[in-house]
Amino acid sequence: MNKNDMAELTQNCFLNIVNMTKDEEESEPVQKIELTNENLTDFFTANLLALGLLYKQVVSDTDLIGFTHILNRLAIQHQFKESFKEKENE
Repeated sequence: MNKNDMAELTQNCFLNIVNMTKDEEESEPVQKIELTNENLTDFFTANLLALGLLYKQVVSDTDLIGFTHILNRLAIQHQFKESFKEKENE
């Protein structure tokens, strides 16, 4: 995927994420994306970039690597909570 296509896909993902915070009449249209085995990496990369951009705009002035560290901490916290719930239910 070339740089312009990735930028367009990232923008589309960003708008889709931001639309979740808006009322339906305020939402901006986004293009439909057909997921295939060939474009999954590009799709997830664009979503990572879009989430990082949103985080940077809302919360902090961090770079993409710093943002992935935050995502890793959140994943670990979630996993600990799920493991704790499973142990409680045994």
